[in-house]
Amino acid sequence: MTFTQLEIFSKVVEMGNFTKAAEALNMTQSAVSHAIAGLETELGVVLLIRDRKLGIIVSNFGGRVLEPIRGILNRVAYIEQEAAAEKGIESGTIRVGSFPSAAARLLPKIIGTFEKLHPNIHIEPVQKGLR
Repeated sequence: MTFTQLEIFSKVVEMGNFTKAAEALNMTQSAVSHAIAGLETELGVVLLIRDRKLGIIVSNFGGRVLEPIRGILNRVAYIEQEAAAEKGIESGTIRVGSFPSAAARLLPKIIGTFEKLHPNIHIEPVQKGLR
């Protein structure tokens, strides 16, 4: 099991779709699908149920391990940020809560300007009800 597989699983659940998760992770849909299949094979359990009508359904086991996986990913991100800070480099992710009209109209310009000034800091807009 790798951190990448855990990140992919978390993103698929968040996005509710393999293709959207692949786009968000700058990967191919096939790579995302293979990563999930590999993780399920290694663990010997089903994490995601693929249903043609309902889409992606998180299995009972997948639901139980989702928060611990997100906790692991957050701790790894924290360690990476602390290491960057020790070297004098700003890095990390800032999650900004928003509502749809602001996310569509205001945030892109603000985020673009901020990321030009701070290229190692990623801004992630989060709309209510999506997390």
